[in-house]
Amino acid sequence: MQGVLSHDSYGKSRIRVAKVTRHATHHTIKQFTVASELFGDFKAVYEKDDNRKCIATDTQKNIVYALAADHPCESAEAFAVHIAQHYIKTYPWVSAAKITVVEDLWNR
Repeated sequence: MQGVLSHDSYGKSRIRVAKVTRHATHHTIKQFTVASELFGDFKAVYEKDDNRKCIATDTQKNIVYALAADHPCESAEAFAVHIAQHYIKTYPWVSAAKITVVEDLWNR
């Protein structure tokens, strides 16, 4: 039996991000759990072992960390949009990115 690839997607989940913003009088801590699912032209990855269009899951994790370093991360929504835009602009074969960012509340 030959399988049929109905849609091309894959991703990385449970990426933990902590962002500390230092102010003169106090520090603000934001903690997120991020999941990314990328959609696009990945057929060759699955069918021909051609990984040129594969964004490895550890690379996705490192991209999230790098983007968090340069982003204010004031809200989960803004950070999710920032990550999705990065994938769409940087990788032309990615047609859509489903980014889930959940803020984990931080208690002092």
